[in-house]
Amino acid sequence: MLRRVSVKYHGKPSHGGAYPWGRVNALDAAAALQQPLRIITHGGEKPNIIPAYTGLEFCLRTPLVKDLRDLKAKAEACFGGAAVPTGCQMHFNHTEEHTEAAGAETAQLYTLRTAKARATTAVDVVCCPDRLRKVREDFGLAKLKQEK
Repeated sequence: MLRRVSVKYHGKPSHGGAYPWGRVNALDAAAALQQPLRIITHGGEKPNIIPAYTGLEFCLRTPLVKDLRDLKAKAEACFGGAAVPTGCQMHFNHTEEHTEAAGAETAQLYTLRTAKARATTAVDVVCCPDRLRKVREDFGLAKLKQEK
């Protein structure tokens, strides 16, 4: 059985020469896995900028379908292990079951309800100047916290 998986690491970008100490290099985590395993699909945008995001693609192969779930769990633990020493956040693609469920007809009702709730919230924020001001203020504070 063959299964394609993708792994994404998110760090904190910075300029490699001007501010290297303020970064979490997403490429460090990817490089730890790339050497023994497979391919980096995204490794940054510019040579002098420490990337905020990296992506890798792998194939997991087992002779029996029942063994694939165990192998995937072990691989996910390994991918997460590469994130820990680098300080990156790791995102692993969803299971096949999740992908199928998300595309099912029964999921559409919940998707529409969620979309309506988000749209209603957006209208509420845009039409009420006090709420819009508060959202901007909260966003600015959250951004400052994240930069620290």
